Amino acid sequence: MKSRLFFKIFATYLILVLLVMAVMEFFLTPKIRETITRGVMERMIGHGRIMALMTMDEMLRKVTELAARSEARITIIDAAGKVLADSSWKDQKMDNHLNRSEVQEARLKGQGTAIRYSRTLQQSMLYVAVAVPEKDHIRGYVRLGRSLEEVALSIEHLYRSIYLTLFLITIPSLILAFLFARNIASPVRRLMELTQKIRAGERPPPMMAESDDELGRLTQDINFIIEEQQEKIRVATEEKSKLEAAFDGMVEGVLTLDRDNRIDQFNRGLRKMVGKQRADILGKTPLEAFRSADLQVAYLHFRETGKTVRQEVALGDEKSLFLDVNISAIKGYPGNEGKIMMVFHDVTRLKQLERMRMDFVANVTHEIRTPLTAIIGYIETLQHG
Repeated sequence: MKSRLFFKIFATYLILVLLVMAVMEFFLTPKIRETITRGVMERMIGHGRIMALMTMDEMLRKVTELAARSEARITIIDAAGKVLADSSWKDQKMDNHLNRSEVQEARLKGQGTAIRYSRTLQQSMLYVAVAVPEKDHIRGYVRLGRSLEEVALSIEHLYRSIYLTLFLITIPSLILAFLFARNIASPVRRLMELTQKIRAGERPPPMMAESDDELGRLTQDINFIIEEQQEKIRVATEEKSKLEAAFDGMVEGVLTLDRDNRIDQFNRGLRKMVGKQRADILGKTPLEAFRSADLQVAYLHFRETGKTVRQEVALGDEKSLFLDVNISAIKGYPGNEGKIMMVFHDVTRLKQLERMRMDFVANVTHEIRTPLTAIIGYIETLQHG
């Protein structure tokens, strides 16, 4: 079974990793490019300042060597802007460089920088110019140039190293995120399976707590709750069984009506009393089940008054079954609000005895009346004799 919680946790870590990479791409990359460019520029200025300490003749002799050491194109310019030497352009005459922006900035500030396209080399270049002082005036300029393509290659090389490092960090991070998400989702999934078994009516064994963290304590609490609830269910089941046994073993007939006024429960005593099957009673109204106008009148009277009603009713096609019914509301039991209970007592035997008594009295009265009439007649005859 797939765990949505696992995918949510793992996806969160994956999004965090991607977010970090996106932040580096959109925010750190320009900063890195700027930092590298500034570092290259400062190194070129440093080389230029060192060269400015040399004599012009020494710089002219070592221009190629200095270019190799500084990894830059070096141009030696005199105070008037004439190019005296260039490490990349030796045999051809070059334009006057006095009006170049980096040279003008160096004339005013001692050093200058510029980024522009070089028509001589036909590529974008980063230039740094440093003034070569001599007492109270400038005797010339040292200009270092470096291709921006080379700088870009350096930046690209750094990016490769950064992304390789990120990749090497990301893979273990994702593996750890996978394991972490699984360690969280697995106990939660087992807890869900445990609760589903309980909902299905099963009694699963307690779940082992694999750690002492919040999930471990949650597992212990759930185990305790399950054990406590199982004990309550056991006690309730035993009580219910006792009540059902007592209810079903009652001599009196008992039934209950739900909120829709239909019979939802009755005992064996009622079924024997009225001689009906379970399907003839369950789910029916009292009128549908017993076809008794007397019972219906008593029931309607209870519904109108809300007070306990006791009445004698006759059932059966020939009114041969006499029952004393007590109708009352069920109170004090949670979940049974609005339900009604009917308790039936079979008084058919008492009715039969009452009828026999009345017949006996009538017969005895008739039998005694005839001799008494004859005696009274004899007495009257003797009196008139």
